[in-house]
Amino acid sequence: MRYFSGPRAGSWPLLLVAVLLSAALLWNFHDQHWYPVDEGNYAHVAERLLAGETLHLDVQDVHPGYINFVNAAAFKVFGIDLRSLRYPLMAAAFTQAMLAWFFLAGRDALLATLASVASIALGVLQFLNPTAHWYALSVTVVLVAWLGWVPQGHRLRLFGAGLLVGVVVMFRLLTGAWVAMAVLVLLLGDRSTGARGRHAVVARGLVVLMLVALVGYLARAGGPEASGVVLIASWPIAILVLTLRNVEVSNRDCLALLGQLALGGSAAVAPLVAYHVVNGSSGAWLVDTLLTSVRLTTLDFFDRAAFFVLPLLGVLNVVRPPDLVAFVNGLYWLVISLLPAVNGWMLVRLMGSSQRQPPLLPLMAAFYSLVTLHLAGAIYLSYSVGLSAIAVLWILADRDRLRTRAVAAAAAALCVVAVVFHAGQSPFRRPMDAARGKRTVTADTPTCPSFRRSTLRIERPDCEAYQRLVQAIEANTPDGGPIFAVPSDAELYFLAARPNPFRFFNTALGVLTPADLAAVLDTLARHPPRVDSYRPADKYNTEASQRIMGYVGHNYERFDSIAGVELYRLRASRGMEAQ
Repeated sequence: MRYFSGPRAGSWPLLLVAVLLSAALLWNFHDQHWYPVDEGNYAHVAERLLAGETLHLDVQDVHPGYINFVNAAAFKVFGIDLRSLRYPLMAAAFTQAMLAWFFLAGRDALLATLASVASIALGVLQFLNPTAHWYALSVTVVLVAWLGWVPQGHRLRLFGAGLLVGVVVMFRLLTGAWVAMAVLVLLLGDRSTGARGRHAVVARGLVVLMLVALVGYLARAGGPEASGVVLIASWPIAILVLTLRNVEVSNRDCLALLGQLALGGSAAVAPLVAYHVVNGSSGAWLVDTLLTSVRLTTLDFFDRAAFFVLPLLGVLNVVRPPDLVAFVNGLYWLVISLLPAVNGWMLVRLMGSSQRQPPLLPLMAAFYSLVTLHLAGAIYLSYSVGLSAIAVLWILADRDRLRTRAVAAAAAALCVVAVVFHAGQSPFRRPMDAARGKRTVTADTPTCPSFRRSTLRIERPDCEAYQRLVQAIEANTPDGGPIFAVPSDAELYFLAARPNPFRFFNTALGVLTPADLAAVLDTLARHPPRVDSYRPADKYNTEASQRIMGYVGHNYERFDSIAGVELYRLRASRGMEAQ
């Protein structure tokens, strides 16, 4: 069984349209926009890896690892510049867009072209950042292609699926868990043999385990709240319940399936395991990715995330719009917020009818939407909504011609609004301004002069403060002199080309115990950085960062404050002692 049919005759010109539109969009926006905190984290870790430091042993990160090596490779090939991190990101997004075209081309070539563009317009263009999320999404789309085109019974199908799931896991652990659930649901349906009762206990137990894991995450994690659970998480739960009712896979077949998937997954994980065994960093790797990453979700700002804000802002602008642009953008936010629910609802209806086996693409989109709940908001919605849009178009493509053209018009309108009003815009827009489509970037918007290590095109209000911060740091520290950013401003290390004296770049993740705090204070006493920076209103501030700044206040003098960042210089007497 193949899930996707080949392109119809005469559809190839529309493939050329998809190629040209996707390439043009990615090239036009590839060096716009930045979210300096995130980009600084990734750049800081990648640069230290490139300098020979060992991931997790010498430099901390909460991701399993592949994203850091992709970014380090980008620096190696294209140079030490934030712009360099965009090139593999654009290549991944382009691959994703082309696969989306082929997914739908056998059903409707026009919708296939719009799906290709939507995967970019609703996705990466909304948050141009070298985050692990985008690579996890691209690999997931490759996984859909593999499962869709490699026939059942092929000796490499399950191994390849396990390999690709493993790669997703090694980019982002939680995303990999949701993708693995979708794959297991699909494969359990594929291998149905009519087994019931005790003969299917392994398969049923597996589905129950997935249900418990998902419900447990929703109950205990910091991000998900009621509106997100209702609009997004309820559909994967319903799918698992239906799967539990319908699963008919024998114990032997289920164990064989799991074994082949595990073999493929082991191949994906093997390079990182070998790397950490050779470097003696296995323990730190496990602590950072399994324990410290969970610690991240306990911070207060996760509890403030609420998915309902997005459709609510959409409704407000539809009901009481100040102008036509706000009305159009209100519709846009309302539609993209509800796309995961639309996909889930149509999928559950299909599974509840005569089609008990869920179609691949909508199934993967339903589980992938759970990514949004980690920190519900516009950015995290952009990580998954492109896949939801492709899935909805795939379902609706199998309808009458008039309805298909209406769907095409709606999809085209979404893409136009996404590109014109939201692509490459400042991430610091107020929520209501974003909801109304108020643009911060136009052809006439002045941009900052390039940094020494960033040639991105960034609007002046979003980078002018960083220009001043970098100049102040460079003026008060010698080349190669360390600085310390509290609690989390790794972009300052990178942009100022000043080393970080600590393994961690975020005190909320690196200073968790009294022993961690004592080690930091000891380093500050014996090898004090010349300049410390402090952002008092940062969401990552903890009791540990306050204790650190208490020490800094006694031994440093504040010499400047720029855009909410306080700069401290080592007192002259203290510098003499350190020497």
